[in-house]
Amino acid sequence: MDRNQLSPRAPSWLPDVQVSNFARSRTNCDEDEPSSLPVMVWTHGGGYRQGSANQYGPKYLVQKGIVVVTIQYRLGSLGFLSHGDKDSPGNAALCDQLTALEWVKEHISAFGGDPNKVSLAGHDAGASAVMLLSQSKYGSGLFRSVVAMSGSSLSAWATEAEPSKEAGTLAKRVKCPTNNSTEAVKCLKEVSAEKLVLAESEMKVPGLQSKDAEADLTQLFSSSAPVVDGPTDFRFLPTILQEEPKEGLEKGLIPPIPLLTGITKDETSNLFSEQQKEEILKKIEEFPNYLNEIFLPRLVKTTKGYLRAGYLLWRASRMFDNDK
Repeated sequence: MDRNQLSPRAPSWLPDVQVSNFARSRTNCDEDEPSSLPVMVWTHGGGYRQGSANQYGPKYLVQKGIVVVTIQYRLGSLGFLSHGDKDSPGNAALCDQLTALEWVKEHISAFGGDPNKVSLAGHDAGASAVMLLSQSKYGSGLFRSVVAMSGSSLSAWATEAEPSKEAGTLAKRVKCPTNNSTEAVKCLKEVSAEKLVLAESEMKVPGLQSKDAEADLTQLFSSSAPVVDGPTDFRFLPTILQEEPKEGLEKGLIPPIPLLTGITKDETSNLFSEQQKEEILKKIEEFPNYLNEIFLPRLVKTTKGYLRAGYLLWRASRMFDNDK
């Protein structure tokens, strides 16, 4: 679909956007049939780096009389690369999601859905994204409720605190300039998407393969992610996230719409590899207070302080006690 038909906010450098999948209870839509079915727009998770609109089947929801729309958005550096300036502002993937929501608002009635009954749902990074959009003025009026599963705008991975550092590391890997964002962007535009994705993957692999979980803590939530782009200066692209999510929530700058959120019973149980678990258990045997005095304080710091050490101690104790 041509971006120019979808959103005046979509930057000119965005590729054409595909709203990928629709599902509803009847395959043929009668023009005379009232467009009154509720709609769920699903945003997949995957740490902003992986995942697909095809991960989950819509059968259960469709049988309940819900029109299901699953959307694609660009991942990793292709969707979130930012130098924190006008040459590379970031949040392209959020523009993808907003564009898809605008399309749904305008056209979902043709599929039997009610444009005034759109619920925006997501899992993991997708949950963080939908909450970020609910806090953005550009999401206003595009959906009436939010379902955030295993993620929020306060999650450690929800936003990138040092986007220029991440962008510089990627530029260096593909032999682009690192001391000038304008030149870096020009160079990066000449690099193939495949090469960029491979280079970004290599940035993550060493830490993930390490057996030392402590060393990995700084990388657990490090990824290309949305950025807070600040107040608009009315000279370039409109800014989607004008302030830190936490600050916005504290000020009460949230829409008066329903929010359903929660986590699963064994959330993050596969966070560490078996090799890393063995290393942690070994350290616990050598130093009984290792979890409380060393490991957890570092983990709390990694999560920007949003998680409390008491909860993490309980969760980690369950994780490692089960392995004894």
